[in-house]
Amino acid sequence: MLLVTLAAIAMVAAALAIAAGDATREGGIVEWAQVALMTATVVVAMVSVARPPAALDVLLALGFVAAIRAEVDLDRWVFGVSIVDGKFLMTDAAPPAIRLLVGAMIAGLVVATAIYAVSRRAELRGELPRLRREPWGRALLAGTLLILLVQLVERPLNFVEASLSRVMPMPRWFFEESMELLGAAYCLLAVAQRAFAKRR
Repeated sequence: MLLVTLAAIAMVAAALAIAAGDATREGGIVEWAQVALMTATVVVAMVSVARPPAALDVLLALGFVAAIRAEVDLDRWVFGVSIVDGKFLMTDAAPPAIRLLVGAMIAGLVVATAIYAVSRRAELRGELPRLRREPWGRALLAGTLLILLVQLVERPLNFVEASLSRVMPMPRWFFEESMELLGAAYCLLAVAQRAFAKRR
């Protein structure tokens, strides 16, 4: 089923790329579709927080907010420079006080998230079997792993794509953006299915 869905999304991405120029480029329509799906995932997860158990929903929302920030370089849009970046913190891109403040804020968010997760560890431990057993859990794992896998093999994937495009022309970043779109779609469907199941 995963391969059929991947093929369907790949065909849609190819049609969009042909119709709209290079839709799979960085900042193109396919990337914005991913952001829209991830934003919807955050909204559904936050709505689902109203019904217990909620710890996984909070962590999912935080994770997808971070993914959105990474996907669209939100901080670069707002501040003109990527502040959630080690280069920013280690260079003279800003005064030391600003860099220290940004570093403290990032560390504070990470520590607060870790404290929240540790304080809800019993609830989260109870959710782990459901991730493997429930359909929403398997879809969430598949979508998340697909997004993470693309991040891990992004450069080799783009190299393979460039090699293949000599034989079969295709839009740049086609595989990367298509697989991220598929992963985002799976995650949204999984979180929505979880939210629906919690309402029963």
